[in-house]
Amino acid sequence: VEIQGYEFKVCADGCEAKARENSQITLVHLLMPDVVDIRNTRCPIDGEPVVANAFCLIGNNLVHLSSQKHVAQVKENPAAALAKARESAPR
Repeated sequence: VEIQGYEFKVCADGCEAKARENSQITLVHLLMPDVVDIRNTRCPIDGEPVVANAFCLIGNNLVHLSSQKHVAQVKENPAAALAKARESAPR
């Protein structure tokens, strides 16, 4: 698979579509292997379901968002946003 000039292998045929759908998150994982994906399903700002490629980094934690416009709000109180994101993360 190649995304924005980076070539990598995926685990199965179905994984290629997911890697492309979330291309920006895929690149973060490729280029920053220490980043931990919280895998939250709800946005910590508005409680809505998260969407592809809307995210921010809080330290080494990747937090999914419902819209990229929420990044500024996350920056206002990153600790609270991270705690809220963890509430909808798988255990």
